[in-house]
Amino acid sequence: MTKREIASLAIKLMGVFILIKTLTYIPTSLSVSFNVWQTAQVEIAEKVMYTVMSVSFAVIPVVFALLIIVFSDKVSAWLIREQEDMTIELTGSIQKKMSCWLCLPVSACI
Repeated sequence: MTKREIASLAIKLMGVFILIKTLTYIPTSLSVSFNVWQTAQVEIAEKVMYTVMSVSFAVIPVVFALLIIVFSDKVSAWLIREQEDMTIELTGSIQKKMSCWLCLPVSACI
């Protein structure tokens, strides 16, 4: 893989992470907008303002994440100019590699 392909993949993964994180905001924003419309003490202008704010709280990050995923190739081409192959060599014994891979899930749980 070239450096540009690795950068593009990393940017796409970042976009997917942002997308997954922001999809959890959608039920919250919808519940806020539904609760505002059920209260009788709030004026119509305030109800519209709260609805627009809560929906934009969920929609703007989702659109941003989708734009990151779509334009990741162009961003990686802008960040990395050359197209050189990058070789990745792993040194060390297989026991060290296996112990490292076994420690990763344990450290993620802590």
